[in-house]
Amino acid sequence: MSDTVLPRRNLPTPRAEGMANMVQATVGLLHEMGPDQITVRAISERAGHHHRFVSEWFGGKAGLYRAALESMLADMTRDLAPFAPDGAGIPGDIRIVVQVINWLTIIAPEMLDGPADGFLRQRIVTPFVEDLGLDPEVADLLARRVVAWVFGVVLFGDIIGIDDEAFAELRRLEVRMALLLAQDLRDA
Repeated sequence: MSDTVLPRRNLPTPRAEGMANMVQATVGLLHEMGPDQITVRAISERAGHHHRFVSEWFGGKAGLYRAALESMLADMTRDLAPFAPDGAGIPGDIRIVVQVINWLTIIAPEMLDGPADGFLRQRIVTPFVEDLGLDPEVADLLARRVVAWVFGVVLFGDIIGIDDEAFAELRRLEVRMALLLAQDLRDA
């Protein structure tokens, strides 16, 4: 993410461009600090637009976070799957997405339009169905398991004693179980 602060303009910025600037600035700030630490003024300064546009364009900070969340998820869809390239720990973007979903759940649950895990779960179901050939209902149950432990690790990892190494083991275990289930269902 770029730390570039966009200069304020004398000419009006087209709304779509301004909104994209605000979302990009928000995502950049989320990589630096938690959602509760970011101010609307900091976002608007980074984006190069007046802070009143956060309310006008997004309905407020929660709406802007919702837009930033959707932008981040669109960029990282395959990284959410348990069989994404194996890393040492939780990818930073997934950690940020969970923190933003948690913030929205507390501050503005209406912004999530349903269960808080829906943003992540729907992006995990697809690889279970397409890559493993699982029934969508079974894939949804497996995706719920993945989302539950990812949320648990991000929000409570220190409390429950799960570090990055344990996360990698959980991911491998989940993949192994999904592969065994897919094989078992094919053999039945």
